[in-house]
This record gives sequence, structure tokens and C-alpha cells, in this order.
Amino acid sequence: MPVVEPPVIKSPIIPEGREQDYRETNGVSAETDIGAFVKRHVDGKNMCINPWSITDPREDRDAEVSNPDGLIEEAYKLNPIVFLQHSHKVSPMTPPIGTARDKDDKYNVFRDGDTWYSGLKFSQATKFAAQVFALVAEGTLVGRSIGALNHQLKPYTPKAPGQAFHRGQIVPVRTKSVEHALYELIEWSMVWVPSHRHMVVSLKSFLSRDAIDGQQLDYTLRDVIKSFDLDETLVVPVQLNRDDEHAATDLWTKSFTPLKDWS
Repeated sequence: MPVVEPPVIKSPIIPEGREQDYRETNGVSAETDIGAFVKRHVDGKNMCINPWSITDPREDRDAEVSNPDGLIEEAYKLNPIVFLQHSHKVSPMTPPIGTARDKDDKYNVFRDGDTWYSGLKFSQATKFAAQVFALVAEGTLVGRSIGALNHQLKPYTPKAPGQAFHRGQIVPVRTKSVEHALYELIEWSMVWVPSHRHMVVSLKSFLSRDAIDGQQLDYTLRDVIKSFDLDETLVVPVQLNRDDEHAATDLWTKSFTPLKDWS
């Protein structure tokens, strides 16, 4: 039988040829008082999140910084989409979980001081989005991270470089880095562990009980969570039945192939 190559997953929002300019950067740490966080931010009736920070100039885990003056939002205002885990560029490619709007559908991204904030109105059209909202509403999923196209970078010397054990020696790493000086916002995402420090999220419990808020895990959300289990391999579908009217939403087939390098 001929070898079937896995499909090339292309992002619908990153211009072709600009893939290397795309950067997930400067996620924001979680709140420490989850009860106060939920009370302050979550609007359960309208499935909305009141504005919270999505990026600021602090150094992140990648030893990079983003200049708040350099964020370009003009094009984002026309299509203010929000994803789970930047999933427009992974497989399975999942739909947006919502938009950066308020309950009245008004664009809701703004800057206050050196920090950029965004509201989030969740989609009510999919079980996937509803279960992600449930994770946020209970205070489990609270990391945020922006995705942007870089237009200008500047050299940056990290204040908190790392170390590694290499060939029997402790060596410095990330001693040189970059400042994102000019960058075009194209999406932001709810993420398990953002680039900013101080947050760890447990995923095993959701897989073990296969439910969120009393409802069985949506199959798409289950596969996204499983892809971050270090004991498992991220997989992509080998083939799609394009004659199937449901092919656009039902991505999984009976045959899978490992995806070894997704960096």
C-alpha cells in the first residue's frame, strides 16, 4: 500500500511565508485568590469574561520582553478571535472559543498603563467552547498568551537567564534574547501554562474522570488535553474523507500517525 502523508496544517490567520515571524509571547500569570478571581471576572449568565490582562512588559520564561508601545491592534479589531492554546496552528485544528468582545458584542481590548487587557465573550455554538468556559469559570484554566506577527525585534539582555547541565558541566543558557518592539496582534489564547511564570495546571484529572461540569468531555477538548500529556504522542489524522459533509468538523479518522516535531 502506498504511504499516505499527513496533511499540512496551515493556519487560516497567519500569512503564508510569515510563519517564522509568528510568536506566542508573554502570557500572564494566574490570580492567586481563585474565589475573588471568579467573582470579579466571570459573567456566567452571558458566558463572558470581564477584561483581564493579556500581555505586559515583564520578562517571560523565554527570557523575552514585549514593548507595550509596539502592539498593533488595527487589523485585530476586524476579527478579534480567541483560541485555546493557540490551536489555530496545531492538529486537530480547533475553532475559536470566542471573541475579544463584551456581552453586547463591542470590541473590548484596551491598554491601561503598560498592560494590555481584553474581555472574552465565549461562543455558545459549540460544546467545546462551553466546556472551556467551565474550566475558566471554576478557576482551573486562567493562563493567557498573545499570538502576534513580529515586525521589529531588538536585542535584549535577560535579567533572569537560565542554566543547563550539558556534558558534565553547568552552563548558562538564554544569555541573549530579544525585545518584541513592534508586533501585530492576530489572536490571543487561553493556555494551560503561559510563558509568564507562577502557574501550573493539572490536566490528568479531567482525562481520568472524562467530564467537566457534569458533562462528558467534548472529543475535541479531550484530544487537545491529551496532546499535552508528556507520556503520549501528539497525533494528526492521516486522511480526511472530503466527500463527507461533516469532514470540516469531524477531523479524526481511524488511522493516525505520530507528529514528532511540532516546534
